[in-house]
Amino acid sequence: MKPNQRLANWLATKNKDYKQGVDILIDLEIDSDKNQFFLKGPGDKLHMGMLFRQ
Repeated sequence: MKPNQRLANWLATKNKDYKQGVDILIDLEIDSDKNQFFLKGPGDKLHMGMLFRQ
């Protein structure tokens, strides 16, 4: 199954496995340094803290 299909299936599930999601992002070659979701800015401490706790 292609990474895009795996991501769609993962997003559609109710109980998501964090490790599986990370593996899918790695397979999709998402560059966290260039992705807007992962960039730090004012007010981002909460969601970044939640990501790091996982």
